[in-house]
Amino acid sequence: MQKNENQFLSKEFLIKFFICIAISFVITFLISGLFAVLMTVFDMDTDLSSPLSTVAIAIGCFFGAYFTIYKLKQKGLLVGALFGAALFLLKTVVALALSGGSVTPVSVFHLLSAVLSSSIAGIIAVNNANKLKDFNKSFS
Repeated sequence: MQKNENQFLSKEFLIKFFICIAISFVITFLISGLFAVLMTVFDMDTDLSSPLSTVAIAIGCFFGAYFTIYKLKQKGLLVGALFGAALFLLKTVVALALSGGSVTPVSVFHLLSAVLSSSIAGIIAVNNANKLKDFNKSFS
């Protein structure tokens, strides 16, 4: 058990964690760009930009957290919540630096969707990793 706890706090894990956050940030950026193109092509109302942004953040957080936590195989809820909060923080800092805007009430929904989707991905990833481990043991 001590080995797994050290794995959670190891330098190697933290490097992978931040690399996955960067990849998730790119995924979120690409999904947001796709939504922007769809809004332009289909001449959608600009009021949809905030909900679509929230969906993009949730999708990016979900996939990033899943792949990060799948390798850890434990503490899915905790690491997922930390992952969502870190990605939200990165997204908010970049958005504020680029737009010069401010934090709005919509930011609370972005934070909640990031933390919730990452936590759910963490739980699913840990369960899938453990099922695969048990499945492989049955053939050993």
